[in-house]
Amino acid sequence: MAREPEPVDDATRVAPARPARPARIGRYRVDGELGRGAMGVVYAAHDESIDRPVALKTVHADLLAGEDGAAWRARFQREAKAAARCLHPNIVTVFEYGEDAGLAYLAMEYVRGRPLQAFLAHGVQFGVRISLRMILQVLDGLGAAHAFGIVHRDIKPSNIILLAEGKVKVTDFGIARLDSAVSLSQHGTMVGTPGYMAPEQFTGATVDARTDLFAVGVVLYELLTGQKPFPGATVPEVMHAVLNRPPVPPVGRPDPLPPALVAALEGALARDPEARPADAATLARVLKGVLRGAPAERAAPDPDATRVMAPVAAGDRGELDDAALRQAGAHLASYIGPVASVVVREAAPRVSGIRHLYEVLADHIPGEAERRAFLRAATRAALGLGRETAVAAPATAPAPPGGAPAGGVDDAAAERVRLALAQHLGPIAGVLVRQARAEARDAAHLAVLVADQIADPEARARFLDAARG
Repeated sequence: MAREPEPVDDATRVAPARPARPARIGRYRVDGELGRGAMGVVYAAHDESIDRPVALKTVHADLLAGEDGAAWRARFQREAKAAARCLHPNIVTVFEYGEDAGLAYLAMEYVRGRPLQAFLAHGVQFGVRISLRMILQVLDGLGAAHAFGIVHRDIKPSNIILLAEGKVKVTDFGIARLDSAVSLSQHGTMVGTPGYMAPEQFTGATVDARTDLFAVGVVLYELLTGQKPFPGATVPEVMHAVLNRPPVPPVGRPDPLPPALVAALEGALARDPEARPADAATLARVLKGVLRGAPAERAAPDPDATRVMAPVAAGDRGELDDAALRQAGAHLASYIGPVASVVVREAAPRVSGIRHLYEVLADHIPGEAERRAFLRAATRAALGLGRETAVAAPATAPAPPGGAPAGGVDDAAAERVRLALAQHLGPIAGVLVRQARAEARDAAHLAVLVADQIADPEARARFLDAARG
């Protein structure tokens, strides 16, 4: 049951602000924030020496300072080395790795686009032809990486960026394996995101280019059907399905899939790497043949699919029309009460767009979990996939006075939550659970605290069910 927002009488009451945005990082001028997540913050920045816009991807300071700090720094450096080898139009270019005042960062190509996951989370249907065109570009980028001896190992919708002009780019080579690198798997830890991992990643066997092709098959299957080929509510269930069962027969939306496309999916998803296509070019040739023979869809693609390539214009003031401001005020009011309208009115002239507005407003919300819930609304607004017609009050009760946990979370319960979260977020799940455990009252509260990192409401609900055991 959602709790009623507490009345707020003091219009000046604000929560402790997050660390201020740095003015500069290394030689780069920081112009704004593009996004934040479990690992860190991505800033819009400018390389003034050559007048070039860049994206600066940073790692949260507490990750670097923690017991796994060296591993996260190594992961970041590995991403720079891997991506720097691959100068290709379908791979996000990394310009350099650097450290400044204890902050590790990657300077990357500034891409105006959206992750594929953002569209799948809102049920966007692309149809066969658009899906194939996107996947063919992913294969082009991976083919270039594989030619340099690099296996990505974490291909998934959130690492595939869709641009305005119809281009697709692969990003996040953070757990890529270079020919000269040792395995990142330590102490039996799986490397990858379970829903997209090949059998050899689960078993610890050798990975190669065909490991990425398996993940591409999962993404294409998901694009075409809206489902995963190996469903499961927990990591062990997914692993068992991948290792022991054939993929669920794909069912197209709304038309049946061409038999040649079904066969291509089965080949990419073969349990034995030897049964998969030999390389990205081989799979691409098969899919190009399917595309040439694919009839036009009887049903028009989802209207949102035709807007896939529209850029996210973070500085577009046109996003901040009266309706957007009213919606932002309504969202904020459910957390801080009627004073929200005053806060929104004062913030609007000082922000560059809808994302920036929500970031500013979030600092007025007490409680990190509530701030994260509020910021999820910003994601939907920035995607432009429709206004929300109802505003949900915060779903979690406030922490006990002083923030001290009233109970605690035992190791078995924490591990259950970590495994459930890893199915959606991959290796970062362990860090998130360890951080949230310190403030969790019990296992259920721990699950709620980390659930906010899962953007898709249905996926979040599945996680919470699994985490409760």
